[in-house]
Amino acid sequence: MPMMQRKPLVLIVDDVPANLHVLATALRADYRIKVALEGAAALELAGRETDPPDLILLDVMMPSMSGHDVLRRLQADAETRDIPVVFVTADTSEGSEVRGLELGAVDFLTKPVDLPVLHRRVATLLEQRRLQQSLQRSELKLRAMLDSSMQFIGLLDTQGRVLHVNQQVLKLLALPLDALIGERFWEVPVWAESEQQQAAVREAVERAVHGLASRFETVHTRADGTTMILDFSLRPIFGDDGAVAFLLPEATDVTQQKAAEESIRHLANNDPLTGLPNRTLLTDRVNQAIRSAERSKEPFALVFLDLDRFKYVNDSLGHDCGDRLLQEVAQRLVSTVRQPDTVARIGGDEFVLLLPDTPVAGAMVVAEKLLARIVQPFTLDQTALAITPSIGIAMYPGDGRDFASLSKAADIAMYRAKREGRNTFRFYTQEMHDRSSRLLHMESLLRQAIARDELVLHYQPQIEIETGDCVGAEALLRWNSAELGLISPGEFIPMAEETGLIVPLGEWVLRTATRQAKKWLDARLPMRLMAVNVSSIQLRRPDFAAMVADALRESGLPPRRLEIELTESAAFSNPEVALDLLEQLHQLGVRISIDDFGTGYSSLSYLKRIHIDKLKIDQSFIRDLGKNGGDEALVEAMIQMARSLKLTIVAEGVERPQQLDSLRARACTEVQGFFFSRPLPAAEFEAWVLERYQPLPLLPDAMSAPAEPAAATEA
Repeated sequence: MPMMQRKPLVLIVDDVPANLHVLATALRADYRIKVALEGAAALELAGRETDPPDLILLDVMMPSMSGHDVLRRLQADAETRDIPVVFVTADTSEGSEVRGLELGAVDFLTKPVDLPVLHRRVATLLEQRRLQQSLQRSELKLRAMLDSSMQFIGLLDTQGRVLHVNQQVLKLLALPLDALIGERFWEVPVWAESEQQQAAVREAVERAVHGLASRFETVHTRADGTTMILDFSLRPIFGDDGAVAFLLPEATDVTQQKAAEESIRHLANNDPLTGLPNRTLLTDRVNQAIRSAERSKEPFALVFLDLDRFKYVNDSLGHDCGDRLLQEVAQRLVSTVRQPDTVARIGGDEFVLLLPDTPVAGAMVVAEKLLARIVQPFTLDQTALAITPSIGIAMYPGDGRDFASLSKAADIAMYRAKREGRNTFRFYTQEMHDRSSRLLHMESLLRQAIARDELVLHYQPQIEIETGDCVGAEALLRWNSAELGLISPGEFIPMAEETGLIVPLGEWVLRTATRQAKKWLDARLPMRLMAVNVSSIQLRRPDFAAMVADALRESGLPPRRLEIELTESAAFSNPEVALDLLEQLHQLGVRISIDDFGTGYSSLSYLKRIHIDKLKIDQSFIRDLGKNGGDEALVEAMIQMARSLKLTIVAEGVERPQQLDSLRARACTEVQGFFFSRPLPAAEFEAWVLERYQPLPLLPDAMSAPAEPAAATEA
């Protein structure tokens, strides 16, 4: 039975055991491994006659004897000078690599070592080692081995003339071997494409003749016109007498590897969906613009652009459609600005434009062009789609002197544009900064407001016009911050919705209001309903109906005593979702009211389909009753529509007797407003009611709560 061929032996030398472990583990499957922690041990292992290493991976920086010293001793010993040595070091300076190669190292790897590269280099070097040993025994055997390699390999004499090239080279050049034999290597056609490459190859030949290896990349154009990138090396092969006997040129096609590296670089710097620069590349370009502006003293603009209500496109048409919209928006932005400008996408529907050498007036012109360009309808899947942008602009150096401060300023300005109607642009101002800082601080305080017991509910009575009875109360959230004082709901509610804090706040409101309603029910306070406002963000949560049911169980309040108020836009922006949620609430027995009716975009067909009990006319229509005939006509139409749908209708914002008279004349069901009472704390509200109305007689649902909210029925 023939003996199995021994695996090549690799000696790894490093004074750090962890480094030895990593390299040995990576190579052990394919090679025999020996390790040494210092130079003397490495020299002893390398000099053994019975089993010398085929390759040495040598650390440069070691305490007792440096890698350079070890290599000098290896080169000085005839028994070890032919062992290929690869320096492995964390020193990536060009001088360090050149020094190592000049001492006789065949290659150079930097730490941390790329293990796939390590495998490839070790395999290549061991192949070269085998070639060198074969050359010393027989040039014919060497040629056969060259021909079997998939790399581009040749054999030169010490004058740099071609002795042999393998089949891979002949295929590349489309030439017969006879046409190359005897030619100076640097005059072979593969190098003729570039004088620079030709000179580099000639220099490499001269270095190899003097015993030095060279390595660099070259570019070759194939016959079909495509480009090939070659990792080229040229090293000397020494004879038994220690003199250079042959030169061994070798090249590997790294075209695909380079393409992969370029792809990785592109992904690291560009948005994969649109191909635009991402935040990383944008940051670099802004920093370049800052350096340029410091020299030229010219301003530049940083523009943030966000698509208004883009989420509705994704929700209604799907993410594929949303992605195509973003791609088309990107194309329009690029086509609108100048070639030196940068258009980047930093996430979602947020785009950033860098406009070098642009004053305020120029930035304004660009912003107007962007608005006009984006509002033009898009056609996706044969569907015309209109969308608008909100734009914020920060100017260098007035609004910031680095990317972070400029980005913050442009972002603040963009959100001001959104708050002020969307489809517009705003320049950053100091007032915006002050407001943003206050909102940020307020958000931090609001997160702690529940725990600090700073939130309170006020209650505003709802009055039945025909009888004058108090039929319900609307729970309204108030925040009395220990640090900032009483804060308007108009200031902190939008912030809570933007940050998501509205979810825990809304749950606190619902649970507090249902507990208070149960107390008043037990005390026989003469009112039937507790109305609680709900944000559209709360409605989008799949567990909202379950949370309402839990609040009712916890408080013991009969479901029919709770009225959930939804704004018109919240109820109808996503009708199918709203239908499902309202059906769940209806099954619980909870009443539903549409708040701010007339300000959104209700569909009459949906009004017929969904389970609602009440419409609330927005106070903007009530304000000028008796003064504006148009408002009177609209209010009368809304009241008649509600009556035809058998819905209760409530008018909000009643402040004058003339408004009440007008609503009574039009048979409005209920009213609410300062004419009767401002929103009151719980104790004051209770006193207000008891001053005007007698307590109710003891009712069945005041004596005990139902076992399950959904089981409650109207008495």
